[in-house]
Amino acid sequence: MDKRATAASSTPGQVSLTLHLYRPAGQELHEALTPPWPEWMTSIYRDQQLGSSLISVTEGRTSISAAVFALSFHLHHHLGAVSLVTGTLEEAGWHVAVVGDGIVCTRFGRTVSQVRTELASLGLLAPLVKIAQLGEDGFPLLSYSGHGHDSATSVKG
Repeated sequence: MDKRATAASSTPGQVSLTLHLYRPAGQELHEALTPPWPEWMTSIYRDQQLGSSLISVTEGRTSISAAVFALSFHLHHHLGAVSLVTGTLEEAGWHVAVVGDGIVCTRFGRTVSQVRTELASLGLLAPLVKIAQLGEDGFPLLSYSGHGHDSATSVKG
């Protein structure tokens, strides 16, 4: 562990995490139109191909309208998770703000270790993996600043 990580784990400061609402529309739609599709999306396309000659899951093609429908389903669930996490953090006393294209959730006067423990005790680690900026290890990335130290570390629960 380097000095920055040691300071971040032992010195109270400002600990933040960033939540993503969605990616650019063109990227979202391109992924919804281009196989391989996740199983849940394939299931939607199988249902919709019954009423449309434009859709064939076996041939790997779908219509734009079906892709938009599938994307709406995905965004509904994704934004529901964002709402759950932000609501829980707001109620727990976190500062939650829109910054650029994301939502930054900040806890003041805490160590990274305390924040990790709090996120786990609030039951937020599973939804955070789906909606937060992730570190190289696939866990939500926490940014720390305080007392002259700035670093980022992943939450491990």
